[in-house]
This record gives sequence, C-alpha cells and structure tokens, in this order.
Amino acid sequence: MVSLPVCPVSVWDALDAGARRAQILSRNIAYLEGLQNNQRGHMHCLYDGPDLENGGRHRGKVVIDHENSEIDIDKRFLPPDEHSKFAKYDNVYLRDQPPIIPKRRRRSRSPPPYRRRRSISSLSSSSSSEKLQTDYPNTQCEEEPIGKRRLGPTEITEHQKLLIWPQAPAFGLSTKKWMTISLGHVVRIEASDDSIKNLQLDPTAVQIVKALSMQQDQSGDSWGADFIEGKGAGQIILLHGPPGVGKTYTVEGISEWLRRPLLALTVADIGITETSVEQELMKWFDLAEAWNAVLLVDEADIFLEQRKNRDLSRNGLVSAFLRRMEYFRGLLFLTTNRVGQIDDAFVSRVHMAIGYERLTPDFRRNIWEGFFRKLERERAGKILVGPSARKFVLHSDEVRKIELNGREIRNALQTAVTLAEFESIEAAGDSGEGGVTPSSSQIVVVEEDHFRRVLKMSEKFHDYVTAIRREDEIQRAKVRGDRDDYAKVGAADGRSK
Repeated sequence: MVSLPVCPVSVWDALDAGARRAQILSRNIAYLEGLQNNQRGHMHCLYDGPDLENGGRHRGKVVIDHENSEIDIDKRFLPPDEHSKFAKYDNVYLRDQPPIIPKRRRRSRSPPPYRRRRSISSLSSSSSSEKLQTDYPNTQCEEEPIGKRRLGPTEITEHQKLLIWPQAPAFGLSTKKWMTISLGHVVRIEASDDSIKNLQLDPTAVQIVKALSMQQDQSGDSWGADFIEGKGAGQIILLHGPPGVGKTYTVEGISEWLRRPLLALTVADIGITETSVEQELMKWFDLAEAWNAVLLVDEADIFLEQRKNRDLSRNGLVSAFLRRMEYFRGLLFLTTNRVGQIDDAFVSRVHMAIGYERLTPDFRRNIWEGFFRKLERERAGKILVGPSARKFVLHSDEVRKIELNGREIRNALQTAVTLAEFESIEAAGDSGEGGVTPSSSQIVVVEEDHFRRVLKMSEKFHDYVTAIRREDEIQRAKVRGDRDDYAKVGAADGRSK
C-alpha cells in the first residue's frame, strides 16, 4: 500500500512508528517559522538541491516568495485595463484554463489568456458568503481576505502543518531566475560578521556604511529629510577605486552582516536603452524593496557617465537611471573604477562616497592571511599551506613588487592549491583520465614552489600588458581621467592612510 501515490497516514505511522510524520513535520515547521519570522512574507535561505522547474541542480542563496513569484513584470507597463487581473470592470477574473497545481506556471512575455465580463456585476462579499454557506454548510467564511491576514504559530494545527506542500517557488540570487525548489534541501542562513572583519577599509568608513545600512533595516521607522513624499527615502552609497581592492566584497560583507538578500546586478541585467533601463530598474527595485534586500549595481560606469550634448541615447540612459534611483526606498550600492567620468548629477544624489586606495603591503598581507584562515577552516586536515610557502607570500620582496590586488591574490592561491592537488595525485600514481581527486586520508601540502610558478606567470602577464600599452594600469587610468591612484582619498572618504 505504501507504494501507491497516495497512502493513508495511519498506515505510515503503523509502519515506521511515526518517523515519516516527524520528518515531514520538522521540515514544514522549519519552513513555516522561516516565513513567520519575516514580516514581509518571504524566506532568505541556502539551497542545495534540484531545480524542479528548469531541471539541473542549484546551489546557493535563494529567496522563497509565493507572492512575487507569480508577478509578470512585463504586464506592469501595459495600460491598467489591459493587464490588471482586477481592473475597473467587476473584479471578476476568469482564466480560459485553470492554473496547473502544484507546479508553478512558467513566466511568459505574453499575458495569460483571460476574459473580463462587463455586463455582469460582481457579487458582493456578503452574497458570496451566503451562497458558499448554502452550498457548503460546514464552511466558515473569513471576513478579511486571506491574503491580508497572517496566521500566528498557534493558529496552525499539526494536521495543517503536515499538509504544507513540499515544494515552493524561489528566486536564485546567483542565477537571478525563478525556480521551484524542494523544501527538504533548504538550510537557514546563520549570522556572520567574518566578511566585515576582513574588510581592508578605514574603521570610520566601515562604521558609516553600517549605520546607513542599518537605517534601511528599521522597517520604515527612520526619518527622511526630503520634503517630497517617497523621494530620497533610500540610501545610496558609491564605492570607487581601482579594481580588486574590495568594493564588491564590501557589499557582500554588509549583506551577510545584515542577513539580508543581495541582489547583484550588472549591465546585462538592466539593459542599455532608456526604455529597458526604466523597466528593469522598476523590476529589481520592487523586488529589493519587497525583500528588504541589499541592491548592488556592479561596474555601474555606463549609467553614471557624464552626459554630452550630442549623445541623446546616452543622456536618456543616464536620466532614466537618475529618475528611478531617486525614488528607490532601499539600500543601493554603486561601484565604479572610473569615478572621474561620472555625471555631476549623481554627486548630489549619493549619500556617501567611499574611496579605495591601492593596496599597501600591509593590506596585501592581511588579505593573504584572511584567505589562509578560510582555507584552514574549510579544508582542515585535507589541504595545508607549508611554512616556507606562507613566509614567501607574506614577506618576500619578490611577491611584494608584483603589487597584486585582492582578486589576483585569491586567484593565485586557488591556482596554487589546484596545482598542489594535481601533483599530489600524480605522485600517488593515480593520474589519468576521468578527473580523480586526492584520497580522504591524503594531506595536500601547498609549497613555496607552487606559489613561485603561479606568481611568475602572473608577473609575466603584467609586464607583457604594460609593454604593449607603454603604461601601467595606474598611469592609464590617470591619463584617461578615470581616477588618480596616486592621490590619498583620506579617511573621511574611505580608506585609512
């Protein structure tokens, strides 16, 4: 009987002494508590499981949200009487075909088939309730729409908890796509301030960023200085400086510290025409406000660039971004490597601009040590950085003169570890086709020679690019007017001296 698609719960209880019931209850209670702990009706969590709608497997942070998952963004820009489910007719909305349950309908750029009845007036709530009571005498009708009322933990019975559907619509923050997930693979996100602690940034700047970020976490209790309602209610922070100094990492750290979703956008997510920018920004801003998310527009140079008299397309793009940005009510971070090219109109709209200087030897040493600690914490007993290798990258003049940025340091360490793992497999005589990995009992030691070879290749590439362009990256940025990496931005603007 238990092999049937539907089986009485009493049979399972008798078969496994309630073990399956306890497992389902534990899963559904955790899911229910996650939704109830968030007043906005969504759940920010980790997911490592199958994508039941699109196929494949997803691993990363997601936002479970039943309400926003069904919103067709494109229909927001049609006239109200053409796209609204409940427009000015009689509040009756009919689908030609009922939605498929439980699988969520895929999004489509064309609106779903529907028809509205103009001649028949809508039934009042009282008459609807009376008819329902007549047809179903044992049914109790709620005066308040179910979508407007939130049930408390004590109002949901154990039987109702067992009936919670084991699948849910979720938005993948890394893929930026909606999917259907299995609740059995959901893990709650724990608070962490490790990223904040590893920031190579002036403590004053970190404190200001925390304050501005926390203000947006007060659920509307913060004071707004603008006299126009809804304008200037958000917090806009500009992070500028050379590549690889921690601008994006700062936003990621703030997101983890606040335990809020991070929506990281690029030009590909927003578009480059005025119309698409307005539409996409409205879409992402709405989601960010609904989830109280941290919104990041990474490498936002194209939207911040100065307007010119003869470039109407460029001017429209910048103007559209300015309009939407000013009415955003959330926390918005903008990053750029070309602060010298931004339009003057952005300067007055940014609440805080934080400048990042070039990494000093002390900053690089701290970054190396931070990655070493992360490696030891996550690969303890499996991968070890040898003492000579650690001394080489932290104190060698040979490494210091390469002037690696944070991203290059991460790549160098990752490549050295990969090289050490490969040579460990070869030494054990297990090399061959098929992609083998070291055995569980084998400790991989990353030696000084591994770092020497990797960093030598990196240095050659830097020298080659400089020889071609006859200037290093710092000089090129200054000549173009993008930024001046030789100048000190000062503690008030960002990094300490």
